[in-house]
Amino acid sequence: MVATYDDAGDTYEDTDFLWEGLDPALAMSVLIGNRSAAEDLTADVDWDTFVATDNGTNGRSLVNFRLNRSLTSLTTVTDQALVKVVNHALHTESHRAFVRSRKPVGKPMYDATDIIADDIGGLLDDTFIPIEIRPGETMVARITALWFFYRPDFLDDALTFVVSIGGTLPEQTFAGVTLRQAIEATISQASSSADYYVDALGRLHIFTSETNPAPFNIDADAPTGGEVAPETLDIEYESNSYANEVYIQGGTPEGSGWFSDVVAIAAASGLVRQAVVQAPDCTTAAMATALSNMYLGRVKSGVPRGMFRITDVDGWQAGQNVLVTDAAKGLSAQNFRIRKVTTRVVRPGATPARRYDVEFGGSSAGGSPMGSISENLGSGQLVYGNLGGQSNVYITSEGVTVTDST
Repeated sequence: MVATYDDAGDTYEDTDFLWEGLDPALAMSVLIGNRSAAEDLTADVDWDTFVATDNGTNGRSLVNFRLNRSLTSLTTVTDQALVKVVNHALHTESHRAFVRSRKPVGKPMYDATDIIADDIGGLLDDTFIPIEIRPGETMVARITALWFFYRPDFLDDALTFVVSIGGTLPEQTFAGVTLRQAIEATISQASSSADYYVDALGRLHIFTSETNPAPFNIDADAPTGGEVAPETLDIEYESNSYANEVYIQGGTPEGSGWFSDVVAIAAASGLVRQAVVQAPDCTTAAMATALSNMYLGRVKSGVPRGMFRITDVDGWQAGQNVLVTDAAKGLSAQNFRIRKVTTRVVRPGATPARRYDVEFGGSSAGGSPMGSISENLGSGQLVYGNLGGQSNVYITSEGVTVTDST
């Protein structure tokens, strides 16, 4: 059947489910169509194949599943059709995505179809800015201009959740970059602690300390109010990108040179690990110093990252903050940001359940708070601002970001 829904609020009540023909006893529902009407295909989903990821700002989120129907019978499943996944426990959408792949499977009849859809935030990666030169202005003014001129229609035009950060930004040039790269470069100019994400309704959030707690904190020892015990909890401290000395290969002799972190070298008992950063737009000693401080600030120590698993405790999203406690692993209410949430539907008994694998912590070498990567820095700066003070950003032609964030 075709189910309609309130696209403005996307909040579902049990009565709405019954009215729409959705079964509130199920773990989740899948609807595919367009913004005003969609077909309820929940009964056709092979839930053993359902995987939905929420990567926040660190990459495209995906929704993958198999429909036990032939492709020719799925009239609403077209290229770029809108996929909505409804979490019945929360009475709201958990994922919104667009069909990117439809594959007939099930020889010899081909009576099933594999679906791959990517999230609405991925539109930031598919929107390009040929050339845009912005004058000195506030962060909000710059974001407003970028959003006004380049925002895809499926993203909300309101900037209600964009807060004012920093003062007047220096002139900034965007050339041949995506809308995501332009937003990240602008935010990094305003504050090294700023972050952003696009929510399930296509609304842009920019903040430095947005109150975004996870639904529960994690305590593997003795959970009390507001805490839950995970089914599994793993933590590691990896230093694969470790370096305590870096050579900045700048565009001039003055913008090049070796830089060391003597404290980090002493902590490593004198062990020196070196890296090279190609920075052809680095032309002064001040720029090289700033760039080396940004880079070494991210790679001179191990990075804690982990994952926990939990079932039918809902509400987990990338970008949330969670406190994690596990005495055996050296964690005592340690604060982490959730980086990725993977949702599956499992059947531990007669009733389907939602299982979440939640990844937290971690940071890419030299990356900005938004998760960009500064390994293998490339040739040429296309998005740029000042290097030589706080809250600076350097972005190469590969879209790689280095900031003074830690």
